[in-house]
Amino acid sequence: MPCQACGSQMHFANDPSCPGPRIEMPLIDVKVNIVPSPEEQTVIILSEIKTELKRILEELRTMQRRARKRQLR
Repeated sequence: MPCQACGSQMHFANDPSCPGPRIEMPLIDVKVNIVPSPEEQTVIILSEIKTELKRILEELRTMQRRARKRQLR
């Protein structure tokens, strides 16, 4: 596609090497709102629950180790 300012095939419009005038390029504002499906929301929630349960389990194991150490003393 040739430059819109000077017609050159070597660059695009508004390229610093273009001798032609600057061309106002319209900005395209694209907004994408991604809403997870109910199935995806369920997977996300279950994943969060799993992560929290792992954290709680690790905490319980730590408490159990400390209790054993106290009993051995």
